[in-house]
Amino acid sequence: MPQPGRYTLYTREGTAGAAVEAAAAECGVTLDIIDIPAAAPPEVWEAFCRINPRKQVPVLIHPDGTTVTESTAILVHLADSHPGAGLIPAPGSSARAFHDRWLAFFQANVYEAMLRETFARRYISNPDHAPEVAEAARDFIARHFALYEQALSDDGPFLFGQRFQVVDILVWLLVWWEERAQLARDCPRVLRLWEAAGERPHLAAVAARHFAA
Repeated sequence: MPQPGRYTLYTREGTAGAAVEAAAAECGVTLDIIDIPAAAPPEVWEAFCRINPRKQVPVLIHPDGTTVTESTAILVHLADSHPGAGLIPAPGSSARAFHDRWLAFFQANVYEAMLRETFARRYISNPDHAPEVAEAARDFIARHFALYEQALSDDGPFLFGQRFQVVDILVWLLVWWEERAQLARDCPRVLRLWEAAGERPHLAAVAARHFAA
């Protein structure tokens, strides 16, 4: 059960909850984690549906009881609430606008397309066309990673050079679900970002929990 005065994260292994855990750790925030397995019994799903009717994780419960859904909203909230961690540019700055542009870019395009690729049958009425939907999503993902490759500089490894930011956490997460051999060939700067992020102790620990083979 959620504990008063603490953040509670509803999550599941291998989901975007990994990015939230990473951001919280970077901010020095201890989370009370509640696992919602995909095969949870009906009563668990019924209770969780009252928290998030979309039945999706991650969900963050603020210490004051406010429910926060959507992974990028959670990441931004954590970073803004703990400015000492230096994970996000100041609100209203041009750097913040630049940061949030790419955060939204990945949430709206790459993350969504990965769902289309993985769960193609959810997006069509005729399941016979699922392979075509998945293939189109695959091409869409590759095209958008290529666009981000152009935004990264040789001074990297991160979007803001040596400054590690929330957007880097989201990209790190998404690359876990990507064909890294293809990225090495087509988007070496993106792969370098992923590798550099993964060397951070907090992210390495999260990766071991969520993505260990």
